[in-house]
Amino acid sequence: MNDIRVVALRDADRDFGLRSLFSLHRAPDDAKVVVCVGDTALEGLPLDFRALEALAGLPEAGPFLGVAVYGDLTVAGGIINADRDFGPFLWVRGGVRTGNFAVTGSEVRIEGVLEAAQTIAGAPGRGRTVVKGDARAEVVLSREHLLEFHAGLTAELVVAGDLLRIADPGRVEVGAWSGRAHDLWGRPLPGPDPAATRTPHPAPGLHHLDGDLDGALAAIGQGRSLLRTSAPPRDPAIPAETVRAAFGRPPAA
Repeated sequence: MNDIRVVALRDADRDFGLRSLFSLHRAPDDAKVVVCVGDTALEGLPLDFRALEALAGLPEAGPFLGVAVYGDLTVAGGIINADRDFGPFLWVRGGVRTGNFAVTGSEVRIEGVLEAAQTIAGAPGRGRTVVKGDARAEVVLSREHLLEFHAGLTAELVVAGDLLRIADPGRVEVGAWSGRAHDLWGRPLPGPDPAATRTPHPAPGLHHLDGDLDGALAAIGQGRSLLRTSAPPRDPAIPAETVRAAFGRPPAA
């Protein structure tokens, strides 16, 4: 049974050092934080200031500043933040396992692994996602959202924007790339542009999208895979330029 509590920021900061991890310098000490004590399992986790109160029937009304999980977090559906300007923070002391992970304006820090059955997405917004442990997903999608991987990264497809950062390229196992990754200091990683690389195991057919990022995010929000579909893929070998077009990126120079 989940142990979910509402505490003041001053107490959560004393226990977890949250002010040093997130942009909370203007937040009052009595702001409310949702704290999950121990391993926690949820059906879904909407990173929305007021929607958090419904996640476990919390007795207090929001808004809530963020969520701190002192343990592992399992979310059957998805961890979704759709507001590009802001959103509650999420700090997880352990690892995260979820169907989909899509963040725009929220700040997220995961100290353990991040495993998404389908997609890990950082979409345009003012947020930041830091994963200290290994990350695994079908698709990793990054566009104008600071997305940092400090350990291993395993995916069938990566669509990388300018703010995708990787600590150790030697721990990356990806079937197909579009775009270029950077190190943790924002410097382009050496080597050829991954968009020009053809692999012996190309990604399967992309899911039906509207041809832009909004289409991809809509599919994620509905729990649909960007790679898997019930119908046979139209083209089992997707060239890098097709990947770029599907996500609204300009063609390679």
